[in-house]
Amino acid sequence: MDSISKKYNKQKIILGLILTILATLSLILSSKTTYASTYVMDKAGVLNQQTVEEITQINESDLSKVTGHPEIAVITVKTTGDEAIEDYAQEQAQKYHIGRKGWNNGILFVIATKDRKVRMQTGYGVEDVLPDDYINTLISGKTKEELHQNDWNAGVLSIVKQTSQRLQQKSDTLLSPSQQKEKSEDPTIFCGSVFSSSMGRSHWCHYCYGTNNSKKF
Repeated sequence: MDSISKKYNKQKIILGLILTILATLSLILSSKTTYASTYVMDKAGVLNQQTVEEITQINESDLSKVTGHPEIAVITVKTTGDEAIEDYAQEQAQKYHIGRKGWNNGILFVIATKDRKVRMQTGYGVEDVLPDDYINTLISGKTKEELHQNDWNAGVLSIVKQTSQRLQQKSDTLLSPSQQKEKSEDPTIFCGSVFSSSMGRSHWCHYCYGTNNSKKF
């Protein structure tokens, strides 16, 4: 009888230890929860749910009133490693097809927290409204200070809100698909990935991205 009791007590202790370990793991995992949506990929794990929801709201509500309904997406990473942030941003923009088909009106912000860099990658349809030097205006003053102090939620929201407001203010100047085709002699609007050497010409692509400046903070 004593041996049975000892065996039972031993099983209880083992079960208790297992439950304790599982509870601890659950707390650790929950403390490192990352949030994502159609418009946010928080690979660095620095944004909270409220920030992600606000960015979603801006895209689905505020920007829906803008000509062509442009889209603003955010990707955070700790570092792009040996790859230049410019190349990384271009790859991600093409991979996820940010913006509306044919309108080329996607805007992608890549924030590399450890590298202390922000990259703005824009579709050709919004380049006139968000020119290369816009990043210098955007990442300045309070916004730059927020990023410098690792206040990622405030800094990222500021970037998205300012960009959304600019798009709304200049909605009438955004290029339509037909207007973009009229300027097709400019080689920056072609996508190299759809170049056909056998046909000897480039094809108009659905998602084309120009080059925009990066900014350190």
